[in-house]
Amino acid sequence: MSALGSGAPLAGPRRGGASATGHLILVRLAAAGGATRAAVAADLAPLFTHKLSPADWRRLAEKEIGQLIARGLAAETKSRLSPTD
Repeated sequence: MSALGSGAPLAGPRRGGASATGHLILVRLAAAGGATRAAVAADLAPLFTHKLSPADWRRLAEKEIGQLIARGLAAETKSRLSPTD
């Protein structure tokens, strides 16, 4: 399994650490206006659905988003996610 699909942390994680998947989600959130949870899952699905079923990918994305918020790396306001400074 690749590092992306395994959720393995990248070397030198930032502020408590995010997995490789978490870092990709943060990059997606950095786009203008952030994104909804559904948009993140839909936009990044092509990177993961060759290894995971769509339902498994959505579960993984939700888990990673929750971890990013808990670690203070992302914030959710009015159903929109954005990276923190």
